[in-house]
Amino acid sequence: MITVQDIYQKINEMSPFSLAMGFDNCGLLVGTPNQTVSQCIIALDITNEVIDLAIAKKADLIITHHPIIFHAMKTVTSNERVFKLIQNNISVISAHTNLDIAQDGVNDILAKRLSLQDVRVLENCDGVVRMGNLQHPMSGTEFAREVKEKLKAKFVQVVNGSKEVKSVAVCGGSGDDYLQSVIDANIDVLVTGEVDHDVVIDAINNDITLICAGHHYTEAPVLYMLENLMKTHFSSISICLYDDLKMEVI
Repeated sequence: MITVQDIYQKINEMSPFSLAMGFDNCGLLVGTPNQTVSQCIIALDITNEVIDLAIAKKADLIITHHPIIFHAMKTVTSNERVFKLIQNNISVISAHTNLDIAQDGVNDILAKRLSLQDVRVLENCDGVVRMGNLQHPMSGTEFAREVKEKLKAKFVQVVNGSKEVKSVAVCGGSGDDYLQSVIDANIDVLVTGEVDHDVVIDAINNDITLICAGHHYTEAPVLYMLENLMKTHFSSISICLYDDLKMEVI
């Protein structure tokens, strides 16, 4: 018999929840530790569609990257996703910034997906950002096309600096806070999911290449690591991985 607590402990071994940033909310967010798990959904977010899938498959647990409860909730009524999860006895474990920071987590996997070499942690970036090198220098536009292809992204946005790129920093999700550290480290390009407009302007003014490939696409690769973790350690559980972004480019 495998319980929610067993799975929580295994995720904690790989990506300690104690690493999470102070603003974050992760861990067991819905449900009970001693619940038996036979069916599990893995997803980046808990949307209504993910909940419907979990109900249809009679799932006992959903594992996510983004927390279902992030900001304070003053009520939990029948139209809330949390209510529906509790009503259907579905527990939720969310591994968020701890998974961004952890070795072999979001950003190490992103660096590997982009075939970076000599990957290490970039200092002064909360342990989140990874840096590495391309095997061969190329233009910002050429590398942006590689990023789009390797992440299977529907689009990428590029601020193209004037020099060829070889050194690369990666930050899955939102890289707003880290551009200056990338500039200070004299790295050629930052690959992230999204940034605010003022960060785009900073990239232009500093002549650095900035590639935004979408929040989803820079973080989704970690779902396959979680799937492998579950299949390796909990082979008796039926796993369903949900990797679908309901957004079109028109």
